[in-house]
Parts: sequence; C-alpha cells; structure tokens
Amino acid sequence: MAEVLQAAAPAAPIPPTLPTPAAAPPTARTQATGQGGERPLYTPRINEFGHAEGDTYTYRVLDTWKDTVLGSYTTAIEEVLDDGQLLANGQQTAMDAQGRLKRQRQADGSASQFEPAQELWWSQPQPGERRSVRFVEKYERPGLGRGEIEFKGSSKVGRLRKIETPAGEFEALPIETSGWTYETARAGGLVSNQFSRTVWYAPKLGQPVAIDIEDADRLGKLLRRERVELMHAQQAPRATP
Repeated sequence: MAEVLQAAAPAAPIPPTLPTPAAAPPTARTQATGQGGERPLYTPRINEFGHAEGDTYTYRVLDTWKDTVLGSYTTAIEEVLDDGQLLANGQQTAMDAQGRLKRQRQADGSASQFEPAQELWWSQPQPGERRSVRFVEKYERPGLGRGEIEFKGSSKVGRLRKIETPAGEFEALPIETSGWTYETARAGGLVSNQFSRTVWYAPKLGQPVAIDIEDADRLGKLLRRERVELMHAQQAPRATP
C-alpha cells in the first residue's frame, strides 16, 4: 500500500508557563493509575475462535503461471458480533466466526456472497482429517452482470510443516481441496471446471498464511494458477488474566 510522506512542520513557539489543570475524574472507560493518570479499560472483543477486533492481516496475490504480482489486500477486523461473526474493512467484508469469507464488496463495484461461507478451511484442523466441501458463490461484476458458482469437492489435511512467507516462517497444516465448479452465467448456460485449493493454516496464528490456487477446464487445460501469501499480521492485544 502507498505510504503518504509529509514534510516536517515548523517548530511551534514555546508558550508561557500556565498552571497545571486538575486531572479529570476517571470515566467509565478509564481507570485511575497510581501515578495520577488514567489507562483505558477497553479491551478488544474476541470470539470463541480467537479472532479479535483490531486484528489486521495483509496478503499479496501472485500469478505463479506468469510470475507476476497481481496486487495486495488487507483484512482489518472492526467488529465481533454477538454470534461471533466478523465485520471488516468498513463493513465491506463479512466473515463467519472462524474467519471465512461470507460477503465482500470491492472498490471497483464487484461483489461476492458465499453461502454458507467460503469453506476451504476451518479452525483447528487435524492431520488426516477429511471433509466434504460444498458452497455457492453469488457474484456481481461491473460490465459482466451477475452469476453463480457452485463448488463441490473434498478436503484432506496434511501433516504440519514449515512454510516461508513474506511475513516470516510458520508451521502450517496444508488443507488440500479439489473438485468441480458449476457456473451459471448471465446467459444462462452452465460451465463446469476443475478447481484445486491448498490452504496453509497456521495453528499459532489461527489464520491461513498462504493459499495455492489452480483452476482448469473440464478437459484439464490450465486456466489459472495463483498464490496468496501473508505479508504482515498484527493482532490486537489480548486481555491478561
């Protein structure tokens, strides 16, 4: 993301010495300290899966077929709802309690909604675990209209191993999902393709640190090969016992 640089402001004149005002009484959101100051009582809300208000993750997207960088994006959790679901990025992104995408709107006007969620991974996976996968993406894209893609396949969890990302080295479990997509486009025709996703889930972080993406047509011809990698992770302070 672009960084805005500002020239240093000229030094301000030193004001005359004034009497020190009396300290304001503590509010409902602050607590008096022994040094006569205050400290905030607010702690970020956290759900049962460990996701908290203030957690921020930045990823980059690579086209590994053409060896180019496609861009980057940031997910900043702003609100944990009563049922544990998450709102992020000015409420333009909604996730389930495990942190999986449910709804997203992009700056270009495109939008996606996943029902029940983009279930390519889950919290606390175990090596050797297997699951069936089925979810639907309803999308809207400027100039292309609306459509729907059904994902059907199966997932299996591999053994824990180390993986390098721009954010550092992590121990991660690969969750490999493969199957078929069935897309109903604006014209009404049905298009079937093959898909493969490997989500590298880091138990210590409680998040994917990389995702390998591959799509092919029904005959196996490669259509897309991409990789999503964690660039930076910042988690809000957790309350100490």
